[in-house]
Amino acid sequence: SKELRPLAAHFTPRYGVKTGCNRAFLLSKNANSPLALPALRGKNIRRFSYHCDQQIVFTHHTQTGEVLNTLPSAVEARLRNFDAQLHKRSDLRPNMPAWTLFRVRRESVGWRVAWRDVAQRLEAVVRPPLDAGGPVNLNSTYGVAVQNQDDARVLCAWLNADAVSAYLQPSAQRA
Repeated sequence: SKELRPLAAHFTPRYGVKTGCNRAFLLSKNANSPLALPALRGKNIRRFSYHCDQQIVFTHHTQTGEVLNTLPSAVEARLRNFDAQLHKRSDLRPNMPAWTLFRVRRESVGWRVAWRDVAQRLEAVVRPPLDAGGPVNLNSTYGVAVQNQDDARVLCAWLNADAVSAYLQPSAQRA
């Protein structure tokens, strides 16, 4: 008989992106700004669906996750208004540009399955890659990177299954 391995043996759940200064990076849903991408908050995730009511100024490359070396002038001007707050963020290191977002990795920008960090029930959603119009997971979400859309759909369906939810419910951390 095959021994079942925990999900963590296949996937590494990670928190979403942390700004350290939401006022600088988060915009209204209808704002017209260079580098703006939809922002996915945990409260906006339901089983198999999500909506985004804000955008984030995403100062990283949408295919690699690497921080951009330069910014469009309009973005640079906006962030200059928050220069003192940006430099005081606890995660910022001396070798990082002030516009760095935190917890952005290569696997953050591709296909993901995401869910809320705090919830009564696990509700997962497929999140497309950023360069295909997918939203940026914010730090009120967890997510795992997957190879492609098919893998994302299978994992999402499995996580949303009633049997899986019933199994996970007793071991869930209480908020």
